[in-house]
Amino acid sequence: MKTIITILILIFVLSAINANAQLKYGPVVGVNFASVTGKKSDEAFMRTGFHLGMNVQIPVSEKFKIAPGLLYSLKGARSEVDVNHIINLSYIELPVNAKFVTSSGLNFFAGPYLGILLSAKTEVDSEEIDLKSRMTSSDFGMNFGIGYDSPSGIGVSAQYGVGFSNLNSDTRVSNSNSVVGVSLRYWFE
Repeated sequence: MKTIITILILIFVLSAINANAQLKYGPVVGVNFASVTGKKSDEAFMRTGFHLGMNVQIPVSEKFKIAPGLLYSLKGARSEVDVNHIINLSYIELPVNAKFVTSSGLNFFAGPYLGILLSAKTEVDSEEIDLKSRMTSSDFGMNFGIGYDSPSGIGVSAQYGVGFSNLNSDTRVSNSNSVVGVSLRYWFE
């Protein structure tokens, strides 16, 4: 909770510093191609999920922006060893990206994210099992990406998110999130 308050204060302070600058905000929606890395991850394959939420773009200079967001993101993995096995991990995610914007609208971004686990379930041959008690309550990692924002306000991006946190509450097993995402957004000014 302290991290969420810190991020909100940071957004407020940066907004106040740049009160005369052009703040942008808007919805974002996209597809995730998620998997896990770590122990026994060679048995894991990508699963398709989604993300949706809001982004803000705070200008620091003409070419440099801070871009925090608040997203719902579905991650996880699937396995086909012995049985069909799908892991669904639902997060509220708070990314804070540093964004370099070119005059053509092309942009490059990177920054940390914090994910708060909402639910963790697995499906084994159509039977659903709750895994939340076996998982850590948060995920921390880094995003890296490239995008394009058109003058009309429509933007697209492709990003890679690598998790640094162990997803398992059992420290003998170490796995982390790995997500490739494609996003569509609209910026209001």
